[in-house]
Amino acid sequence: MIQSRLIPLSVLFALSTGVLRADFSRENGAYVFHNYSAKEYHASPQNFGFAEDKQGVLYVANADGLLQFDGVNWRLTRLNNGSVARSVAVDEAGSVYVGGQGEFGVLKPDSSGVSRLVSLVDRVPPTDRQFGDIWRVLPDRKSTRLNS
Repeated sequence: MIQSRLIPLSVLFALSTGVLRADFSRENGAYVFHNYSAKEYHASPQNFGFAEDKQGVLYVANADGLLQFDGVNWRLTRLNNGSVARSVAVDEAGSVYVGGQGEFGVLKPDSSGVSRLVSLVDRVPPTDRQFGDIWRVLPDRKSTRLNS
């Protein structure tokens, strides 16, 4: 009787230790993410928003401006007024919109192909230009809305 109980218990023990060991197996690999430090991307450690375009470029709204990461290289684009970038969004057409303190715009390549922020503040009536932080950029098919 004792022997008949030992067989199921030993099988259960063997299975449970095998399952527990699977979590620690080298064959499972590492985590799929990488934590980048501010020293690696050469900007402030404060990040406020993230967006990714269709090519897989990551855009980060950062206290020093807009960071772009293509999977290998980091690039910092400062906002025209030198403010913090608070929000970033990519629309369906692939345009990248950025909101900051008293500033918002869209990334456009210059004559050499380098992305620059083109301010859209001049499209706002002068009486409405005294706004603070743009915390959200919400592009859709017909327009882009801003949350300040």
